Amino acid sequence: MPPSYGENHNLHRSVQLLAEYLYSASGMHVGIHDIERRDEVAAGDECENLCRFCRRTCTSFINKCLCSDEESLAQVYRTKQRLIYRCHMGLTEVILPVTDGDRLLGVLFLGQVRVVPDDSISFENVYTRLSAEYPDEIRGETLPALKAAYDNTAVMTQEKLESFIGLAELAEKGTRVDHWLNHFKLTTKTIVRQYLEYLDLVHIPLADFSVAAIAGQLNISYSQLNRITAELFGQPLKQYVLEVKIKAAAVMLREHPELSAADVAGRVGIDNPNYFSKVFQKRMGCRCGEYRKQS
Repeated sequence: MPPSYGENHNLHRSVQLLAEYLYSASGMHVGIHDIERRDEVAAGDECENLCRFCRRTCTSFINKCLCSDEESLAQVYRTKQRLIYRCHMGLTEVILPVTDGDRLLGVLFLGQVRVVPDDSISFENVYTRLSAEYPDEIRGETLPALKAAYDNTAVMTQEKLESFIGLAELAEKGTRVDHWLNHFKLTTKTIVRQYLEYLDLVHIPLADFSVAAIAGQLNISYSQLNRITAELFGQPLKQYVLEVKIKAAAVMLREHPELSAADVAGRVGIDNPNYFSKVFQKRMGCRCGEYRKQS
């Protein structure tokens, strides 16, 4: 049962305080959000550290930064295990999963820290790397600002980082972050229903559309997806997907007379034209050519 508005307001405040306390204690940027990113809290966004300097000064830096974050988030979503990794600049980032039982609700992000000793993130190496990658932005006149941002970046030993991660995990559980995130989390069944209903309403590329692909996109198991689909539609997902493809094929046949039935079959991901014709006739009550004439 999700918390009420008043309860959730209090939970939101406690989670915001958690983020601020963690930032104050470590100097690391802190972010907490649900997997759909409908709501989030953060602390340390205004810190004039190396990451903020690069985002503000260097063209395309933010895109590389986001790519690094998204790849790591995808791994955490898949494994539900904490991840410590290096961003493309060499700063250490940490993603901690927030779970309710075996269900992933969101993540707690700790980042933008220099772990020492490590020569690869010395100021000289950072300057050399940035000036080579962004020669138009990193010049002599930006050196003082870059040095100030570098010095203002959180620094930890590996041992201290591990201890702080453990502290963050305990604090997250004590602050009931999972209850706050649960307020914004749709049930898996609702997500599956909305996703599959959406497929009925719009034209999408179906050539690579499969049960395995849907399970991967929704981050749930094949068996769980089949069970939910049977509850929702009274049939296995494979049959439901086939119906979606036939409905899409019917629209295509009506709106694109220049395409042959075999072309349409290929576009909706049915490789065998004969099989497509048989299934189409069974589902629609007539052959492809007859259907076109009726339209």
